[in-house]
Amino acid sequence: MTYDEAFALLRKYNSEPFHITHALTVSNVMRRMADELGYGDEADFWAVVGLLHDIDFERWPTEHCKKCVELLKEGGADDRLIHAVVCHGYGGQSFGAFIPKGLTLSLTGDCNDYMGKGLSGGKIIVRPPEGIGYKPEENIITGNVALYGATSGKAFISGVAGERFCVRNSGATAVVEGVGDHGCEYMTGGTVVVLGQTGKNFAAGMTGGVAYVLDENWDFYQRVNKETVSLEPVEHKYDVAALKELIREHVEATGSPRGKEILDNFSEYLPKFKKVLPYDYDRMLRVIASMEERGLDGEQAQIEAFYAVQKKK
Repeated sequence: MTYDEAFALLRKYNSEPFHITHALTVSNVMRRMADELGYGDEADFWAVVGLLHDIDFERWPTEHCKKCVELLKEGGADDRLIHAVVCHGYGGQSFGAFIPKGLTLSLTGDCNDYMGKGLSGGKIIVRPPEGIGYKPEENIITGNVALYGATSGKAFISGVAGERFCVRNSGATAVVEGVGDHGCEYMTGGTVVVLGQTGKNFAAGMTGGVAYVLDENWDFYQRVNKETVSLEPVEHKYDVAALKELIREHVEATGSPRGKEILDNFSEYLPKFKKVLPYDYDRMLRVIASMEERGLDGEQAQIEAFYAVQKKK
């Protein structure tokens, strides 16, 4: 695509002077940087990338880096140009920290450490751009200590998270396609679904909540810290339904190829999932269920269960 063709395509979807000026500025910077860094023979290409990098932002700001794929394909752009344009999305440090209920942040790109720190009811969606040449489930898309201290809300991550994912999570729900070392460390509540590999020391100090981990290689037991948790197959109808629904939500939110593959072949993948459940938490859930069978409502059942468990200690 020539520079003139790219400019015409930009003007087709953008009319505000600010966006036109911004595109021209970035284009000139990209051309200069290509020359400075020794890529002068590709300076025209990078000038076009800079010109089109926000082509979808004026009309479709909530679909930024996603809608542009459609626009560029219609405009005759090749795959290399499309990939270069859409890969600039970036969430930085502490993306989505402390966001409350009713707020959804959707990022097409990647982000650094502490994503969703203290999540307080909001929803976070992180996914790679379309047309990428790699598998999201094999590449890190968010950094370390994501969802640290989260209390409620949901996060759907089409890719791998770094170390200490969901540390001290006390109530949030998350679906991710792999995690680094020390995942779910000191977790006290909430639900985590991992559709891929974990690092070592998973669930160390975990005393509440539940995690469902896909164990395709049957070696997850080597990486989980079994001091406070048990590993069980996912067999109870409640667990099966909850797991399937969360994967469905993940696919709907992110378009995850990994999630879609699992969902389309759920009966084949289900036996490969492991349920990670803290011993004390499991004991408390059973006592609560017993109290509810006696006619107590949810809150009262929890209170009576607490006292019943304390008496047995």
